[in-house]
Amino acid sequence: MRDSEYIAWKSETRMQIEKEHPDWTKEQVQEFLEKVEASLRKRGFFDIAEELENTSLTDKLAKIASKHIDAVEKRGDLETKRSDELDFFEVSIWGLKDALIEAYKLGKKEGVKHE
Repeated sequence: MRDSEYIAWKSETRMQIEKEHPDWTKEQVQEFLEKVEASLRKRGFFDIAEELENTSLTDKLAKIASKHIDAVEKRGDLETKRSDELDFFEVSIWGLKDALIEAYKLGKKEGVKHE
């Protein structure tokens, strides 16, 4: 994540917290913002965003799929192997949903780009 994106994220998040909790002091807002950021860092949100900036679309999708779908993580890629055993596997609906949401957000953030 670029510094400008991080600053924008922090500013937008702060405004949202202040909007939802108008009775909070600035210290309470700051403390909550720090907890949100720490939670996101713990889950790798900022690391993933940074890693994805300089990779191809296929690699970005593979990274997202690996994060949310165990079978893709074990396999290591999204390449066709021409083998039913390797190309088809069970996927949890929540893993698929989370991967699709993250891929959608990535596409929305990057705008229309083609390789």
